[in-house]
Parts: sequence; C-alpha cells; structure tokens
Amino acid sequence: MILASQLSSGMVIRLNNKIYQVESVSKVAIGRAKAFMQLVLKDLQNPEEVEKKLKVDQEVQEVELTTAEIEFLYPQDRGYSFLDINALEQVYVDRAVVGNKINYLKEGVPVTASCHGAEVYAIELPQFLELMVGQVDNKAKAPSGEHIVILETGAKMSAPLFVEEGDVVKVDTRTEEFIQRV
Repeated sequence: MILASQLSSGMVIRLNNKIYQVESVSKVAIGRAKAFMQLVLKDLQNPEEVEKKLKVDQEVQEVELTTAEIEFLYPQDRGYSFLDINALEQVYVDRAVVGNKINYLKEGVPVTASCHGAEVYAIELPQFLELMVGQVDNKAKAPSGEHIVILETGAKMSAPLFVEEGDVVKVDTRTEEFIQRV
C-alpha cells in the first residue's frame, strides 16, 4: 500500500476492485481546506478515463502488471482466443482490450500482453507485420494518388499503385501505414 500523495503518472493501482493506470496526478489545496489529490485514471478494462479525488493520506494498492508472450488463435464469443507461448495454455482476451488491433491479427501473430493474474489488460502488436493484400479497391483513391487495398485481416489502407492483389506488404501497425512490398 502507498499513500495517494506518492502516486505518479504511469503507476497502476487498484481502486474499488478496478485496476487503473494513473494518467495524471496533482495536489490541490484551496484556502484552509484540507488538500486532496486530483487524479485522472485510465480504466484498464474499458477504454475510458475517469477523474477521482483522494485524500492526501489515503492508502492505495499499487498493482504490478506482468507481461506474457501470446499468439492469436481465433475469435471467440465476445473476445478472442490466444495461446500463452510459455505456459501452452489458451488465454481469453476481451474484445474491448483488443480493440481495432484486430485489424492486424491473423492466426499465429505473436503479441505482448500486460496481465494481472489471469486477466489480460492490454496487448501490444509487433511494430511491423507482413500481410497479404486480399483485394484492391480501384474505385477508391487515397488523397495521395494511391489506391486503397484490403489486407487478408480486413484492414484497409492506402498503398502505391504498383501493389496488387496477392502481394505481401510490410505494414507499420502503430501508424497503420504501408512500408514496402515484400
């Protein structure tokens, strides 16, 4: 347990049985009233930010997240099934955690998961992936004079005119941009 006055940005804490990442923290003192800590927290189970006020001397539980290497397997119910590479166990990840990263996932793609216990709170894709172009949309043109391609995973992106259906392209998953034809 740590005091609210010891919190800093980037820390992960448990409040009211929810796990949050501290986005910002500031100490507020108005006149002679007791000071308090104003926090902006990111709920790790939902993509929303919440504001909380805590007493300066209030105890808060700090949480240690672990990382695991997992591979995408397939969609399942309201989420996705992954394989923990080290434990060789199936791991369920909620749809909200994966978000639009699903546009770059296909079977066997390794990702890094941030976990607490058996719960996965975030995944990080490799920066670069090689994916096949499934379809070229010649009707849709990108503003830069390129055309729109649809990758095997369903992601749409602009690519140079020389990229054709069946080509394998290297994609930057962070910027969602075409890098090169492989």
